Amino acid sequence: MPLVVYWPGSITTGRKSATLIDFTDFMPTFADIAGIPRPTTYGTLDGTSFYDNMIDGSGKDRDWVFCHWDNNPKDNVSVERFINNSVYKLYDTVGQGNGKFYKIDNDMYEKNPIPNSSLTAEQLQIKTYFRNILDTMHR
Repeated sequence: MPLVVYWPGSITTGRKSATLIDFTDFMPTFADIAGIPRPTTYGTLDGTSFYDNMIDGSGKDRDWVFCHWDNNPKDNVSVERFINNSVYKLYDTVGQGNGKFYKIDNDMYEKNPIPNSSLTAEQLQIKTYFRNILDTMHR
């Protein structure tokens, strides 16, 4: 999803960025904008500020974003979790082990998961990296 930011005098008009942004990034970003310390009593803050990315493009880009989607329990649909970067996406449906792995830069509708038997060495490395991150995320 695109994010449009309008802040006359602070953000250059028409500038585009491919920076990955996660919902958790908003709190640290707003703290940086306000010039205040990030909260320390809120709980785990795993967001990354994108303030510098907006202002001058000098910020550190995220390597990945994580999503945890709790479907409607009344419909008996499992929780869905995934991690992605701008090229690949790995699903981890809770209770169903390793999920489907997609190359989303050319399969944006996720019609063709990449089977393990077809993974290149680079894809296997990325999938393993994503799997390791998913294993450390909140459940």
